[in-house]
Amino acid sequence: MVNGNGDITLMNEKFHVGIEYIGEYAWATIDTGKQTLAICYNDENMVVQKITKYDYKIEETIHILNARFAKNQKKPMS
Repeated sequence: MVNGNGDITLMNEKFHVGIEYIGEYAWATIDTGKQTLAICYNDENMVVQKITKYDYKIEETIHILNARFAKNQKKPMS
């Protein structure tokens, strides 16, 4: 929920959303590939609205997913 200062807290970090969203429920999505964080909420018509986007640098090395761990992948026939 957006606090009285217009912020949300994610993983012990504060992100400013805006005072117009105080008391609204919002969610954040981290895109590890693009290293961004997008904050969204559902408006009164339940339509997803993107509020803001931040650069979100990840200090860890990003590895390409090994195909054997990917969902919905057809397994080779043995």
